[in-house]
Amino acid sequence: MSDSPAVRLSEVTFAYDQSGPPVLAIPDWSIPRGEHIFLSGDSGSGKSTLLNLLGGTLTPSSGNITLLGEAFSSLPARKRDAARATHIGVVFQQFNLISYLSVKQNIAAAAYFAGRNYRHIDGDIIELLDNLHLPANTLNVRADSLSVGQQQRVSIARALINKPELLLVDEPTSALDTRARDAFMEVLTSVATNSAMLFVSHDPGLADNFKKTLTMRSLNEADKERQS
Repeated sequence: MSDSPAVRLSEVTFAYDQSGPPVLAIPDWSIPRGEHIFLSGDSGSGKSTLLNLLGGTLTPSSGNITLLGEAFSSLPARKRDAARATHIGVVFQQFNLISYLSVKQNIAAAAYFAGRNYRHIDGDIIELLDNLHLPANTLNVRADSLSVGQQQRVSIARALINKPELLLVDEPTSALDTRARDAFMEVLTSVATNSAMLFVSHDPGLADNFKKTLTMRSLNEADKERQS
C-alpha cells in the first residue's frame, strides 16, 4: 500500500541468548516513506542489531517487522533475501565492495541479485556516477584501485541502483576527516531524495544534516532498562 510506512516495527524484541533478557525491545516504531532519520547511540545500545533486523539478516525473537505494508520478518529466508535486494539499499561502514571487480560490476551485482536485467543498466549506472561526482572513466576500474572517497561513492551507487524505498546507512564516516565527512554527507543526502533513510552513527556532529534525529536510548526499551 502506497500510504504505508517504508518499515514498521510492532512489539519487536530480540535476544541473542533466548534464556536472557532482550538486547532490543521496540513496542511500536515506523519510518515514513521518504523520511531521513539520524539515529545515534553508544556502543552496545542496539544499533547494529536494529540494522540487522531491518535488513532481514536477523529475525525478531517476538513481534513483527513489515516492509512497505507487507510482512517481512516472518518471510522464509529466501523470500526475505529477495525483498531486501529489491526494496532495501545498504551503505556499509567498510563499503564491502568486491575488490577484484570493476566499479560497474560491483554496482551491477546489486541489480542482478534484485532480479533486474543487469546487462541493460549502463545508463542508470552512468547517471548515478555523474550524480555522485565520479568520472565516467572509473566505470571499468577495479574497486581496490579507488581512493577511500571514491569507494564510498561507489557503495552509495550500489545501494541506490535498484531505487530502494529504504536506505540503511551504517557508520560510513568513521574513518574520514571533517572535510571528507561533510562532502560525503552532502552527496548522500542529495542523491537519496526518493528513499526513506536510517543513518546510524555515534557521531552527534552529523545530526545537523537531518530534520529528524533519534537516540537508541529513546527508542530501545531494553537499553532504557539497562541504563536505569
